[in-house]
Amino acid sequence: ELVLQQAVDAAPALARLPRELDELAQTLLRGELRTRLSLLSEPEDVRVARSMANRLVMGLVGSALALSSSVLLVAPSPPGPSGLGLINILGGIGLFFSVLLLLRLVVQILRERD
Repeated sequence: ELVLQQAVDAAPALARLPRELDELAQTLLRGELRTRLSLLSEPEDVRVARSMANRLVMGLVGSALALSSSVLLVAPSPPGPSGLGLINILGGIGLFFSVLLLLRLVVQILRERD
């Protein structure tokens, strides 16, 4: 009896369904179907997009710094008074900061999962 009542209640909508499907098909065939899409219209969407862009930039900067610092570490340079060349020291400092930057990125990603 419950199913019968639901079928009776849905009858008007089911009766209109073929006509609405036909109208939709005609609109598609004529090329008149339009939609409206609003990107970044909600504050949450903007926050997520900004967060992803910040992470992308941080990852690129950290990777570029690590790569260039590694090149500086293996580059031959004349030794200074401490036995290390200035280029090697700069490479070590840059590698240290690139590791810090990339670890910060990993922590941000892991923290958001919670």
